[in-house]
Amino acid sequence: MRHSRAFLRLSIAIGIITFAFYVGLQTYMRPYALDGTYFQIWSSETMMQTLSVEDLRRAPLQSLWHLHMQPPLLDAIRALLATMANSNKGLALVREVDKSLYVVWALAAAVLFAGMFRWLTHLTNTTVALLATLMFIFHPGIIFYATLLEGTFLSSVLIFLMYYELWKLSGDRQRSILPFTTLVISLALLRTLFQWPAILVFAASLILVQVPRQKVWTAMAICTLVLGSYLTKQYIQFGTTSTFGWRGLNICRSIGSTERHDLGTYHAAIETIGEPRDQESALPPALSRRIKVSGTPNFNHVSFLTLNEEMVKYCSDRLKGLTFLALLEAFRVNWNIYFSPSSRYVTQHELVDRLPWRDAYDSMFSSPVLPGALILALLVTILFMRKESIAPHLGLFLPGAYILLVSVIGERGENMRLKIFLEPVFYVFIIAMLYKALARLRSRRVTSARSKQA
Repeated sequence: MRHSRAFLRLSIAIGIITFAFYVGLQTYMRPYALDGTYFQIWSSETMMQTLSVEDLRRAPLQSLWHLHMQPPLLDAIRALLATMANSNKGLALVREVDKSLYVVWALAAAVLFAGMFRWLTHLTNTTVALLATLMFIFHPGIIFYATLLEGTFLSSVLIFLMYYELWKLSGDRQRSILPFTTLVISLALLRTLFQWPAILVFAASLILVQVPRQKVWTAMAICTLVLGSYLTKQYIQFGTTSTFGWRGLNICRSIGSTERHDLGTYHAAIETIGEPRDQESALPPALSRRIKVSGTPNFNHVSFLTLNEEMVKYCSDRLKGLTFLALLEAFRVNWNIYFSPSSRYVTQHELVDRLPWRDAYDSMFSSPVLPGALILALLVTILFMRKESIAPHLGLFLPGAYILLVSVIGERGENMRLKIFLEPVFYVFIIAMLYKALARLRSRRVTSARSKQA
């Protein structure tokens, strides 16, 4: 079944069902949408890490070239959508791009769930895989981030696909390394979280799952060429590889040190810092625009280069000044936020807030149920692990451990949003280990019954 045309058709059908469900649910809930478009208060233009959509439409390549806030993949998608839009400026352009982005995220959800079904079919059986996948489609956290117009959901989808490829590589030494490498590069071009430290983690994972060394070197060579060129360009151009992410402001937030730098002061900085107007006129719009179409600051303004460097130094000094016990307490707070329901993000959501099954799912995918289920699944893994499979299991464990660690120590307040990066992987892991434990228990009962009969 796993390699048949019927299996392929069923996988495609699940993708189509997912897409239809997400688009249909949005259409059904459209009367509750803000301005008839948005399910939460933020447009993609409002997001801190995005460029103005007007600049992306007028000069897409120039704008992306001068982007220092975040890697360019999210804004590259917005730029493509902006060039295809009928509107050419203002809020009309923002709305048209955002409506298209909702559709793109629904397509990403279709890919996620088709992949989940295929993976679970290998780990369990077709019936369990189908039921488990259909159950996860209703997850309010997934619905929330599939209708949040920034890069969280796409990150979750790419992480899941990367993990699926890593698992396939662990069982097939002849499999091409290129799909995995492409996913790793895509993640690195979407979030700073997946640049050089993560690349080393991925390399270690490939070695541990016993991918042939030549393929590991090929993957690392491609990553070094692509990402090395990009990061070198960023450093030469801006003196840093990124001015937003888990450095600077996020360090202060993660340890609760926001007396000098917080989101409020960061937003207000555009009013008090900045190049003189005559110097701004010599810069491209991506670096000189102060306020975006949505009325929010352009955090890619050239002045934020200086501010972010100051924040990195200040917050790093504050971090170094903490005692070990104070640091543990800060991370304990972050851990608790991380395992709160992912759908309970900091904004209201006109769609998710009305889902009748939300409370039940939130209970399953938060503390104490989710971490408890993960611990049990880990115990099952250890119990049935053979000596020769220890290294491959560690290889599969490493990327998730890295992502979880940074999500806990590098943020406070939005940690539950970062949990959605791994929730689809957590879910597959728990379902697979539960199935394995039940199968072993059933096998022992059959063996015991046969021995009694004999």
